[in-house]
Amino acid sequence: MMRNKETDMTLEKRIETAIAENTDPFTTDADIRFFETEEWNAEKVILGAKMIGYFGAMIPLWEGEIVTIDRTYGSAMEEAKIKWDNGSHTWLLLSEINSGPTVNGSSIGYYTEEEFYA
Repeated sequence: MMRNKETDMTLEKRIETAIAENTDPFTTDADIRFFETEEWNAEKVILGAKMIGYFGAMIPLWEGEIVTIDRTYGSAMEEAKIKWDNGSHTWLLLSEINSGPTVNGSSIGYYTEEEFYA
């Protein structure tokens, strides 16, 4: 049975559904949680998405957008090229976007505009 990703409203609901539908005895709930979370984050990263680079309180925000998504090496190695407003660019794995560490209550790293301001 295929899930309709359009109707899966939350990550938790999506994970619960995947766990319930799992028939592989070697795939653990932790495996499912990890891969569903990775896929969820990757789906939020689309071509043209506005991006924010946040590196700490004393460093100005970087703003830009995703101009290329390279899926040459498969889902674990998908990369996005971000063109920043200052003219530079950065290549990141999709898994690095929206997943920065929290330092003193602030999330440091690269975020879609939607996630950063949520």
